Amino acid sequence: MAQLVNMCERIVMEKMTKLQDTTRLQLLWLTREMVGSGVAGADRVCFALLKHLPAGNIGTGDAWVYVAESLLNILLDHQEWLEGLPALVDSAVFTYLSILPSHSAQSLASLRQQETNFCVSMLRAKLTDMQPIGRDLLRLLQGVARIPEFTEFWRDLLQQPQTLSPQLTDVHQVLSRRTSRRFIAGRVLPEVEIKLNFLLSKVKFGQHKCYQEWFQKKYLSTPESLLIVPELVRFVCCVIHPPNEILQSDIVPRWAFIGWLLSLCQGKHAVLANAKLALFYDWLAYNPELDNIMNIEPGILLMTNSLRQHPQLSAMLIDFLCRLITTFSPGLEERVREGVLAAFRDILSKEVILQVATQYDAYLLYDNHYEDL
Repeated sequence: MAQLVNMCERIVMEKMTKLQDTTRLQLLWLTREMVGSGVAGADRVCFALLKHLPAGNIGTGDAWVYVAESLLNILLDHQEWLEGLPALVDSAVFTYLSILPSHSAQSLASLRQQETNFCVSMLRAKLTDMQPIGRDLLRLLQGVARIPEFTEFWRDLLQQPQTLSPQLTDVHQVLSRRTSRRFIAGRVLPEVEIKLNFLLSKVKFGQHKCYQEWFQKKYLSTPESLLIVPELVRFVCCVIHPPNEILQSDIVPRWAFIGWLLSLCQGKHAVLANAKLALFYDWLAYNPELDNIMNIEPGILLMTNSLRQHPQLSAMLIDFLCRLITTFSPGLEERVREGVLAAFRDILSKEVILQVATQYDAYLLYDNHYEDL
């Protein structure tokens, strides 16, 4: 059976988007049978399927909706098996939270409700075991906070967290935990992950436009597909950490690629706000002893390097970061401010930039915010 599991996992990871509908249907049926029979390693196939459920629609048509519904039904029908695999529970909740905002169409109301019920029930029952998810759990919960079931969960999380987990005293405990890279990587299709690694390790700055145009045409050509941009920003910040030889070369820098992603979101206010939040999320509870400077480097370099040619972009980002301190969550303003200050101190101590003062002029494009900075 190990060979069967290996083959199914490989097919999902390498061929899923190219399979015909009948083949995909057979693969999902086989997955259900393996899970139901308790085949060792069946969870690996489920992990691979979860990775093929991106937010938005980036070239896979409606096939991913069918996969999302089928996989969810497999997990719901074998909940005892699922609950014995904490890592799979975490990944499933993380994945379905991330794709829920994509399911706003009335035709997907039933699926959306199923996903909501699944996530809320697992969060209430297993929040103590979900520590590896870290701070990005809050980021995704904010994206679904207007759904009534999640509104109630948020209220409990903020006002009486110990009813959800005896070890949880306040929401800042969750915010202070760095999210494991495997969760961030799990939100990007395998083929997209390959393309991003190529773009940011092989393509020289100045020769990058044709590659970006191809990437946009392939994966980001519709308004719906732009919903994946925040996850791409998180992937670039948290997963792609180039070695020094690439950082010191003329390869496309991460900050420039993220700046291009943000430019695609102009006019899409909600997506742009979520993308900026994804860029700065590790700043909010930054701890130099626990967090990685590479996660916050793209944000500061994008602000700094855009000053000359794109001062409004720098101003917009600085304004967003300063407003985030006061608006992120009630009661957390001072601790979020401490996190942002810790990020700036680490940036300066490691000489990512030499001074922050050069940011002021761009920030002053926005009235009355000098004192905030």
